Amino acid sequence: MYLTHYTDSFEKFNSILNIGFVYFPNGRRVFYDLINRKTNTNTNTEPQCRGMVSFTDTPLEYSETHRLNYGEFGIAVDKKWAINHGASKVLYIGKDTPVFASFKALFTGLKPKLVRSGQKGIDDVVYQLVSTKKEFSESLGYPFYADLLDLHEFMQTDEDIAESEWRIMRNHKLSWSEGMTLNDVKIYLLRCAKKGGDSFTHNKTTPRKFFSLSG
Repeated sequence: MYLTHYTDSFEKFNSILNIGFVYFPNGRRVFYDLINRKTNTNTNTEPQCRGMVSFTDTPLEYSETHRLNYGEFGIAVDKKWAINHGASKVLYIGKDTPVFASFKALFTGLKPKLVRSGQKGIDDVVYQLVSTKKEFSESLGYPFYADLLDLHEFMQTDEDIAESEWRIMRNHKLSWSEGMTLNDVKIYLLRCAKKGGDSFTHNKTTPRKFFSLSG
């Protein structure tokens, strides 16, 4: 079985053959509903949207609509090759389905709960980091929520189910955003720890791999 990546020009097709696939971010349009929160109106971004390569398992004879959307130039790869390079089938979920309700319960139930510093601007930024950055939530002792963020990378609204997509995600790189340096985050956590007691968060799990980071 083959998976096919389509592009819209010979130049791009030739570039892939010579250089390799290029990772592009793609909105999945389910995250903020899963965490029961309005879209981040400041950036309108989703967590870990660091880029992906998309394929379809739609057979060529049924791919006319797909080619109209993405281009007539296709590169087919062996499915086993794709899986060995991290490809997974996209999980399409509808917002009014029991599956979506179950995932929403997991996201809202496992979402990190921070002790707030009292400075709204900083609190909002840190909340955005902890709810959307795997390395941040994991370092504060929320590994299962971090796993959900990984799972989210392969989710998509069922409005796009006809694309029958597979994804290879860009390798994870530690990143801090929203204008805060790692040192800023450390200061914030120390302030919250002093205010809230011995625990950095409401979670009793010892924070992992955070203060060992350079910054």
